Amino acid sequence: MEENYQEQKPFKSNYNVELCSFPPPPPPPQFQYGSFAYDIKLNLGDWQPSRDDFRYVSIQAYKLCDHDLRFKYLDITQSVSEQMFAYD
Repeated sequence: MEENYQEQKPFKSNYNVELCSFPPPPPPPQFQYGSFAYDIKLNLGDWQPSRDDFRYVSIQAYKLCDHDLRFKYLDITQSVSEQMFAYD
């Protein structure tokens, strides 16, 4: 999924990246300037990101913009959406 691309790409595959929103139940995405953001949970133990790490993620976000990826609206039933996200 395009929205998950940014969060997963900069990190090695042996780290689990989860999209999350607090407090439960999740609020709707916050739309600003044609985009939205979600918090992510990185299971990295005691690791703390450095300024360079944040800079790298920002650079990757700009590169992602160059791909001109488009979000597509899906008009589906609740049961179909529950099946799609059953493992999230």
